[in-house]
Amino acid sequence: MLNDNQQHVMRGQTVYTEEQVRRKVARALEDAKLKKEVTMPSKREMYVMVLEQLGITELNAPSTPSSRWLVDGEPDTFPKLINEERGDLMLGDHTDDELANAIFMYGNPCDREKTRRLMNGELTDMAYLTAGKERIRWLSRHLEASLKANQELVAEIQRLKQAIETLGNDDEPL
Repeated sequence: MLNDNQQHVMRGQTVYTEEQVRRKVARALEDAKLKKEVTMPSKREMYVMVLEQLGITELNAPSTPSSRWLVDGEPDTFPKLINEERGDLMLGDHTDDELANAIFMYGNPCDREKTRRLMNGELTDMAYLTAGKERIRWLSRHLEASLKANQELVAEIQRLKQAIETLGNDDEPL
């Protein structure tokens, strides 16, 4: 039985009891209140801090492009994908959430399960993985198109604001 007032070391690691952890957390929260640092970091910020403490910084990209070909100015490798409907894609009857869950549940079965699915005429792991690949590509192209349309609208709004300001500065009536 671990005593709450002693430090315990097992296999070279310090082990704390639940009560010791609660006291440490309470002390940290009290210190934060005293320092007026009540704001807690977001989950993403906490994740990044943990990765940095572990020395893993290359996974902390501030922003990731949807595709390298777009960044490099190369042509789209699947240009017709933007014109397809979501329902026309493989497993198009699945919502994005349903497809993500199906990939998680069925995307990496053992050999026995793969054989069972084939023998029963069920969808195989390759069907789920291919559908996921198509859906991600489809979604990224639609996201890029939407972002581009939004940028164009913002630019048009700025142009119109400048035109209105220019007309407003003239003494002539609008």
